Amino acid sequence: MVWRFMMNRAWIISRRFRAIKQQFDQVFLGTAVEPSRATECANYVNENMGFAVSKLYINKYFDKGARLESIAMIENIRHQFIDIINQSTWMDSVSKRKAIEKVSEI
Repeated sequence: MVWRFMMNRAWIISRRFRAIKQQFDQVFLGTAVEPSRATECANYVNENMGFAVSKLYINKYFDKGARLESIAMIENIRHQFIDIINQSTWMDSVSKRKAIEKVSEI
């Protein structure tokens, strides 16, 4: 358990421990080069705060018109999905309602 914890955290501690992890990865995974610190940090931020980073990126680089078009497209897809659910014959009314409540949460 301690080994798994250390291997998971090795990239954020000193170079000495990163070198040990790199040796392990080289033997176990066949990787020859340690990823750059910038790559490791970017992956960490993206994995743990992906939605926040995406929101910042969208706010800075996406055209407002494209955002509105995307929202309209998503709403159209949602409405079509609800229509398909309502027209289905294999679902009872309770299942249909619950499916539609899920499509609204998203």
